[in-house]
Amino acid sequence: MSKRPPPLPKITMRRFLEDPLLLGKQFAGKTWLGWRALLIASQGEPLNELEGEFFKELTGRDYIAGMRCDELWVIASRRAGKSRAIAALATFRSIMFNYDDFLAPSERAVIAILSATQVQSGKVFEYTAGNFDSVKLLKPFLANITRGEIRLTNRIDIQIRTASYKTIRGITSPLVVLDELAFFDLEGSANPDKQIYDAVVPSLASLHGQLAVISSPFGKRGLLWDTYRENYGPDGDPQILVAKASTRQLNSTIDQRIIDRAVKKDPCAARTEWLGEFRDDIEAFISRDLVESLVIPGRIELPPGAHDHVAFCDPSGGGSDGFTLCIAHAEGEEIVIDCLREIPPPFNPEHAVREYAKTIDDYHCIEVVGDRYSGTVYEQMFAKFGATYRFSDLSKSELYSGALPMLNARHVELLDGAAGRKCVEQLCALERRVARASSRESIDHPQGAANHDDLSNALAGAIVLASAKLSAVATWAAFGERAHQFMRQAGLTRTESVPTRFIVG
Repeated sequence: MSKRPPPLPKITMRRFLEDPLLLGKQFAGKTWLGWRALLIASQGEPLNELEGEFFKELTGRDYIAGMRCDELWVIASRRAGKSRAIAALATFRSIMFNYDDFLAPSERAVIAILSATQVQSGKVFEYTAGNFDSVKLLKPFLANITRGEIRLTNRIDIQIRTASYKTIRGITSPLVVLDELAFFDLEGSANPDKQIYDAVVPSLASLHGQLAVISSPFGKRGLLWDTYRENYGPDGDPQILVAKASTRQLNSTIDQRIIDRAVKKDPCAARTEWLGEFRDDIEAFISRDLVESLVIPGRIELPPGAHDHVAFCDPSGGGSDGFTLCIAHAEGEEIVIDCLREIPPPFNPEHAVREYAKTIDDYHCIEVVGDRYSGTVYEQMFAKFGATYRFSDLSKSELYSGALPMLNARHVELLDGAAGRKCVEQLCALERRVARASSRESIDHPQGAANHDDLSNALAGAIVLASAKLSAVATWAAFGERAHQFMRQAGLTRTESVPTRFIVG
C-alpha cells in the first residue's frame, strides 16, 4: 500500500494556475486569461483589473470577491478549452482541501464527471489524469488510474459516471461536472437534465462541493437555457455564476477565417458552434413538467370500453424503427389514451400487422390511420386481416401542431409503464425548427441515429383523431341548440320535426 503523502500547503486557485511547478505552464499567457478569471472567481478569490473586465464581459455582472460560487456554468462554443479548464478545477478540488472530517470511516469521496456519452466524459477525465501524471508535485497523490477512474491516496476518486439520476445518488462529492448539458435531454436516455441536476445537488451538500457545468449552447430549451435566462447578468443568483462566450473569447488561437467560413456556410449552426449563441431556429416543442403532469400513475393500459375509439399507427419496415400503435377516445372534454404499443425491431411486418389488426378489432375501431410509408403495402396487409388502413392527410409536423393545444390545455390523459414513459421521453425531446429560407416550422426528433419518435408520432395522431371527434360532438351540440332556437321561433316543440329549411339555413 502506498504511503499517503503529506498534504500540500493550502494554496489559492490563482497560485495553482500560475505556479509553473503546478499548472502554471498549461494556463500561461493571454489565451487563458478568460478561464483564469472564471476559475479564480469561482473560488471567491480577488481578481486584478484586467481579469475583472474580462469577468464582466463573460458574465454580464461586476465581480465581488469573497464569495465562492456553489455552481459554475460556462456556456461556450467548441474549441474554447472547456474540458481542459474544468479538468484543472477537478484537480484543484481533489487535493487542495482535507475532507477527512466530513467522511465516514472507510468512505471515499467521488468527483463525478457526467456527460451524454462516455467519449465526451473521457476528455475531462484524460486532462485530469494528465495533470496527476505529468506534474511532479501532484504525482504522489496518484494511487492508480484505470479506464474510468483516477484513485487518489487522499480518499478521493475521480470517476466517469453514466449521466443518470439513479447512479449519481448516494455519493459524497466535492465536485460534480456536467459536460455538454445541452445534449443530455435527448430521447434514448431516460435521464433528463433536470432530474440529473436534482439528484446531483444533495451529493454536494456534505463537503460544501461545487457543481461545474460546461456546454456548448444549442436550442432555447432545457435546463441550460433556463439557467442562463434566469441567472446570467447582474440580477442572477450571486452563488450561481453563469458565463457565456464565443470560441475566440476563451481561445484566441483559433483562426478567425475558420469561423468566418462557417458563418457564411451556415449562419444558424455557426451561432452555436463558434459564436456562443443559442439557436433561434430550434426550440423545445413542449415542456417536460407539463407532459409529466399528464401521466396517470400506474395506468398501463385501459381495456376496451363503450367508447368511440380511434387508432393511429406509425409503421416501419422492421429494420431500425419500431412499429407503434396508439388507441384513444374522447370523454367529455378529455382525450384518454387507452392503448400504446410498440413492436421493436427487428420484426416481421406481416406478423406485426396481424397483431395490431386484432388489437384494433378488440377496441371496435372502424379503421386505423397512418402515414404513406411503403405506399399501399400496409394498406393491403391490414385489409388481409380484416382492418381498414387509411392514409393520414396531415404530415408529422401538422399532427404535432394539432395535438399541442390539447396537451397544453391539460386535456389529455397519458399512460404510465414502459411504453408510456418512453413516449414521454420522445415527446419531450421534440424540437421545433424554423427553416431559414421559407420560415416554415417543422417539428421533429433531434438529429442523430439514436433518436426516434415512433411512439410520439402514434400518440400525436391519436390525439388529433380524438380531437376531431370532440370537435364533431361540439359542432353537433351547437347545431342542435341552433335548431332548437329555430323550433321555438317557429312555435314547434322539441318532439316535433324540424322543417328542412331550418336545418339547411
